[in-house]
Parts: sequence; C-alpha cells; structure tokens
Amino acid sequence: MADHIESLQIGPWLSLVERLNGVQEVESSNLSGPIFFGKVYQTTKNAMSLAEQFRQEGIRKGRQQGRKEGRQEGLIFSQQQAILEALEIRFKRVPEGLREEIEAIIDTKKLTHLHRAAITNADIESFASEL
Repeated sequence: MADHIESLQIGPWLSLVERLNGVQEVESSNLSGPIFFGKVYQTTKNAMSLAEQFRQEGIRKGRQQGRKEGRQEGLIFSQQQAILEALEIRFKRVPEGLREEIEAIIDTKKLTHLHRAAITNADIESFASEL
C-alpha cells in the first residue's frame, strides 16, 4: 500500500522528468535520492522558466493589443470631434440628438464621409440626412 501511495505522489513528476529530460525508462530504484530529486528540481525550474516565458509573452501581446485598440479608439474619437467642430463652425450649433448619433458611430470610413459632408453640405438638415 505504501508503494502505491508513493507512486501516486511522484508519478506526475516522473512523467515530467521523462518528457523534459528525454528519459526512456526509469528504474524504480532510481526514484529516490539526490540525483532523482535533483532532476525533478531542475525540471521544475525549467518548467517554471518556460511558464514565465509564456506569461511574459502573454503580457507583451496583451499590451500590444491594448495599444492597438487605444489607437483605434483615439482615431474614432478624433474623427467624431472633427465632425462636431466642423458643424459648430459652419452652423453655429449641433443639436444634442445629432451629437449623440455622431458619437455612436465607430466606423472610420463612415466618419470620414460625414466629416466631408459636414464641410460641404448646405445646411445641418442635409447633413443629418447623411446619417
């Protein structure tokens, strides 16, 4: 019974040691002592190092994605503000409902079109019909 419990406790470590160290066969007599546990320690250290590399890569990719999304949000916001500013300069006012509609648009192509329309349309009603 004690042998069975011992094998349950070191079974996962043995499998890990075998895979990372390329061990084909391990005799049961080699499962104790400083050499085996030294390999387990080194393997655990290597696995933790690998896990840390994956974690760092995940953090790097997350930051990169966050910067990309931030740039996109900044572009959308600046386009929305440019449209509102053009409307305010041309027509002296922007009705609140129209402002909210513009601020809800996140398609950059649509925003570019609306910016041009804000500059070229004859009145605010014709601009509103572009939405």
